[in-house]
Amino acid sequence: MIKNIYNYDLEKLNLPDTCPVCGGDLEVLENGMIRCINKNCAQKVAHKIEKCLDKIGVKGAGPAYFTKASKDCKNLFDYLSSVTKSDEDSVKWANGINGEKVAKKVRAALKKKISISTFISCFDIEAVGEGQIDKVLTAIPKADLNFFLHPGSSKQFICEGISDILADKIYYGMIENVEEIEKCMSFFNVKSNEPKVEKKGGKLAGLSFCFTGAMSIKRSDLEKMVIENGGEVKAVSKGLSFLVQQDPNSTSTKSEKAKKLGTKIISPEEFLNMLK
Repeated sequence: MIKNIYNYDLEKLNLPDTCPVCGGDLEVLENGMIRCINKNCAQKVAHKIEKCLDKIGVKGAGPAYFTKASKDCKNLFDYLSSVTKSDEDSVKWANGINGEKVAKKVRAALKKKISISTFISCFDIEAVGEGQIDKVLTAIPKADLNFFLHPGSSKQFICEGISDILADKIYYGMIENVEEIEKCMSFFNVKSNEPKVEKKGGKLAGLSFCFTGAMSIKRSDLEKMVIENGGEVKAVSKGLSFLVQQDPNSTSTKSEKAKKLGTKIISPEEFLNMLK
């Protein structure tokens, strides 16, 4: 069955009736794309395991590994339970596709401290990436891990860079995934949120920045540099000091809006030079 709340003409879209991977129900998204609504769909589980390993810095697992993992583990908790066992017991299902080596890397990575934003982003929740979580943690003094896991309403996430629409996605994404996240917490070494100290000085004091497009440095890291040096991270609007983008010829929405407002556009290299 297909959930079609946006009333698309399904005959013209020529969509399947059920998920071709697990046979579960589908839903049509606002952009016309479809997705399976079964949380335990093997393809979703494989992607979540892959996302988790990427976030904690584990390399060496290929497509065959994730496909096999999703067949033998019904969710991320099952997977982590398997790979954190002793060498003798871990990932017998993954023999022949680098299973034991990957398991050792995962166990080593899980011992290292990771940020709240990295931890939550391991669960592959739509629109809930490190950048969005860091924006909330930076802007809202009381925000911590529990703030995300047990939100009172979506409004608590609204801040600079987080619109009401995005706040809704964060809220419902956390509500839907909180049970799995809490079950998996014992496997991770998550840092408590550091107290926020207002920066009254710094090389970027009085300046505001917005970052857009692909860059060699993660956007969340660049935004942290701004905050740590007394600057402010903002959306493109009147009063923004700089829009930072790699491609000077970009015609993205943010770039076009910045040009109309007369905002200065600089490259990531120019931004980094401001910190020297």
